Amino acid sequence: MEIIIRIFKASNRAMSVKEISKELLKEKMVSPNTILLNLQKFKSIFQRTEKGVYQLVPKLAKMSNDELRDYGRAHDMPDTQKA
Repeated sequence: MEIIIRIFKASNRAMSVKEISKELLKEKMVSPNTILLNLQKFKSIFQRTEKGVYQLVPKLAKMSNDELRDYGRAHDMPDTQKA
């Protein structure tokens, strides 16, 4: 999940599941279904803008990486417990 957040922050725009998958596969082998499940499950982090297109919730998109990590720890977001 942390990688997906980083991809959204780097692109600074809404992205299709296919685009997210392409970027994510550069770093880690993950099934497209797993990516879609994460996007749908964590509605407090990811927002659907149209069919198959998601973005980072605007409040989180404005946070620095350190603020985002602290937010994640406080809200038990997966993959943010490290570091």
